Amino acid sequence: MLEVLSRARESFARNNRGNVGILFAFSAVPMIGLLGGAVDVTRHQRFEVELLNTMDAAALALARSGIADESEADNFVNDYIGSMRAGELGAGMLHMERFDATPIPGGWRVSSDGAMDTAFLPVVGIRKMALDLQTEVMRTGGNFEVALALDNTGSMASYGRMEALRDAAGELVDDLYREPGTEDRVKMALIPFVTAVNIRTPGVFSWDWIEPTGEDEIFHVNFERPVNRLTLFNEMGAEWRGCVEARIEPYDTEDTEPTSAATRWVPYLWPDEPDGRGYGNDYIDQRGSGRDWELLRDVDKYDVRGVPNTTSRGPNAACARPIVELTNDTSRMQDEIRRMRPHNTSGGNSSGTNVAQGLAWAWRVLSPDEPYSQGVSYEDTSTTKVLVLLSDGRNQVVDNNDVTESDYTGYGYLAAGRMNSTTNYRVAERFVDDKVRSICENVKEEGIRVYTILFQVDFEETQDIFRECASTDDAGKPLYYYVPDASQLEAAFADIGEDLTTIRVTR
Repeated sequence: MLEVLSRARESFARNNRGNVGILFAFSAVPMIGLLGGAVDVTRHQRFEVELLNTMDAAALALARSGIADESEADNFVNDYIGSMRAGELGAGMLHMERFDATPIPGGWRVSSDGAMDTAFLPVVGIRKMALDLQTEVMRTGGNFEVALALDNTGSMASYGRMEALRDAAGELVDDLYREPGTEDRVKMALIPFVTAVNIRTPGVFSWDWIEPTGEDEIFHVNFERPVNRLTLFNEMGAEWRGCVEARIEPYDTEDTEPTSAATRWVPYLWPDEPDGRGYGNDYIDQRGSGRDWELLRDVDKYDVRGVPNTTSRGPNAACARPIVELTNDTSRMQDEIRRMRPHNTSGGNSSGTNVAQGLAWAWRVLSPDEPYSQGVSYEDTSTTKVLVLLSDGRNQVVDNNDVTESDYTGYGYLAAGRMNSTTNYRVAERFVDDKVRSICENVKEEGIRVYTILFQVDFEETQDIFRECASTDDAGKPLYYYVPDASQLEAAFADIGEDLTTIRVTR
């Protein structure tokens, strides 16, 4: 084609029979360059798209291969692209350098440069068009901080629920750390909750977080006078395990740092309940006589040694194992997951479920601020913060038909008045429901991705709360799972793991 055009130009140049021929000869070159150049540009764009698609496929395959060595990754990518192109792409017009694979946080970058021979543009002096191509693939968000807030209440003992939860949560840990190098970009935390949460995490807990008395009267209602709860533990010779009560409003639904009496936490101490009256947690021999509420609030009775001090009876009843802060120690995570168990009070009573406290502490663990401060800044866009919330029951304040009107909870007894009523446990349960809604909104406003799992719960209102609490996927669907039986729990966790570990092109 170029030879034909060149001969035509020379012929017009030698022809002196008219000005039209001369003018056409001079105008033909730019006209051909303009019209033919459009063909070259279109071909260049098509090759660029086809090459990038091929590089995308190679990078995705590399990310799934588990290859960690950069030299091995280079060979993998070049072999993959070579097999896909099969020497046909560009039909000899493309001249690309070797493709380079470079590790990036959470994925790989594949790049190459080269040029395409032009067909028409040489008439205007352009013989090649450059190609500088690059694609990146990484798992969603690159880095992850994942907090598991898991229900450890007594009802989890039924129908194999706890066994299924331990297996499913353990599989999720395996899924998130399956690929080589993930320990550098994934951290996980565990928040077992019952009606309160244990914050006495070894190596992390600080006594600066604790206000042993509490400035508000609500913390003294269980006792006849204001008292330091840690002093009562000492008098009994019993160690405080580390559970805390909910803070006063509005701090109970917030992530405010513990810098004052109002923003620090009061130690959880389930009071000794009167003897022989059908209460679930009687662990000190009764002194004297009187009304039940007076006997319960007696402070002097705690000056006795050798009281039962287990998670089923005593001042630490229903206090689960401590939070595991954000860590990449998978052995520790798996060990703590295996140690989870259902917590009942004596007599088989299940201490009331308090989803709000589990949710609030999962948020505080993901936060970059005290009390737990292992999380990166919310401004770090390379890290995706994730909260997985599971419960097998609605928020519950167990009605015992006694003067306390409930089992002890993270908000004290119903009789204490912290839950909008002193006698109506349904009102109290709605109070905690509203706390969950409030915390969910606060969590999502911080950009935390929330997955919720409701396990064998058919209460429509609770299902609505968990559905509304969940974040939504790209299609607007809530990241909410209703699991009607234990056999399906592992599938729900596996789906979460797959969603978090999906490899995506990010260029």
